[in-house]
Amino acid sequence: MKTIFSEQEWDLIITFLSDEATAADAKVLEQILVDPLKKDYFEELKRTWELSSNAAKYEHFNSGKAFGKLSLNKVQKHDKFIALKTLLKIAAVFAVVMGTLFSWILVKNRSFNSSKSTNTIIVRNGEQSQVILSDGTNVWLNSGSKLIYPSSFNGKTREVSLEGEAYFDVTHNKNKAFVVSTKNIKITVLGTAFNIKSYPDDYKVEATLVRGSVTIEKTGTGKDEAPIVLKPGEKITYVFNNIQKTSPSNKAKIENTQTDSKSAFIAKVDPIPITLWKEKSLIFDNSSMEEMAVTLERWFDIKVYLADDTLKHYHYKGKFEHNENIFQVLEVIKITTPITYDYKNHKVTIKLLTKNQKLMTK
Repeated sequence: MKTIFSEQEWDLIITFLSDEATAADAKVLEQILVDPLKKDYFEELKRTWELSSNAAKYEHFNSGKAFGKLSLNKVQKHDKFIALKTLLKIAAVFAVVMGTLFSWILVKNRSFNSSKSTNTIIVRNGEQSQVILSDGTNVWLNSGSKLIYPSSFNGKTREVSLEGEAYFDVTHNKNKAFVVSTKNIKITVLGTAFNIKSYPDDYKVEATLVRGSVTIEKTGTGKDEAPIVLKPGEKITYVFNNIQKTSPSNKAKIENTQTDSKSAFIAKVDPIPITLWKEKSLIFDNSSMEEMAVTLERWFDIKVYLADDTLKHYHYKGKFEHNENIFQVLEVIKITTPITYDYKNHKVTIKLLTKNQKLMTK
C-alpha cells in the first residue's frame, strides 16, 4: 500500500514515536510536517500509536505473528545484522497500523484528499505567521488571528475561514473561486491580493484590495444586500452597531459615529501602509488612541489601559519597526501627544497629562 512518506521519513517517524528522536531529528520532522497532508497523516499515526499502548491486553491480536512475518521480509532485504531494536520499532508501528487498523487506514487514505480534512492556525498576540495553502495561495496572519482551511481544495470552491487580520495573495484559478468567510462578511475572488481585518470583538470590518478584483457580501444582518465589487486601491469599511466593542483591557465602549449596521463605506487608499504589518512594521494612520490601545495589545501581547476617556479622541500618525518595544513606541508618541504612562505587572496604563505636568515638560 502506498503512503505519502518516503522510506527515510518513515524511519524518522518510527524513531520519534519510539521516544528516541534527537533534537535534530525533531527539527527535520518539523520541516517534513509543514506539508498539511503529511501533518494530518502523522497526527493520526501518533494517535494510533498512543492508543496502541494497551494492545497487548487483547489476546485475539497476535502481534508476535505479525512481527514474525515482518522480520522475515526485512531480513531478506537488509543486512542480517540489523539491530533487533530497530526491527521491534518497525514491527510495532506496522503491527498496530496494518494489523488492528488496516481497514481504518484505507478509509482515512481516501479522506486525506477530501476538503473535510481541515487545519487551524492560531496566532497569539505578539506573533505573526505565514502559511502556503495547497493551491499555492500565500496567507500572512497578524497577531491574535485564526485561520481554518482544508488540507486540499477538492470542491467547487476554495473556502477558508478567518478571525482577525490576514493578507491573502491568491493563486489564480478561473474555474474555482477563492472564498474567505469572516463573522460578518464573505469575500470571493479568482486570483488577487487583498487585506482583511475582521477581529470578532472589533466594531468594524475592513477589506483593502491591492490588485485584481473582489466581491464582498454581508453574511449577518443585511445579508440580502447586493454584493459590492472593489477595485484596486479601494478599502471598504463596515461599521456594526450590534458589536459592543470594548478594548480587551479598557472595558469602555467605543463611541461609533455611524450606527447603521447596513452601512458600507468605500474610500480610495494607498494599500501599502495598510499591509506593511506583514513586513513587521507597525503603522498608525491617524488612528484614535482607543484603536491604538487595541493594536498595541495585540502587537506586543501586553495589557494596555486608557485611564481617561478623553484620550479616545486623540489621534496619531506614525510608523514603527517590529524590533522596537512598546516603551519605545510610547516615548515617540509622547513627543506629539500629551500623555504619560505607567507600567506594572505586564500592564501599561496610559494617562492624559495634567496641567501641572504639561508645565513641567515645557
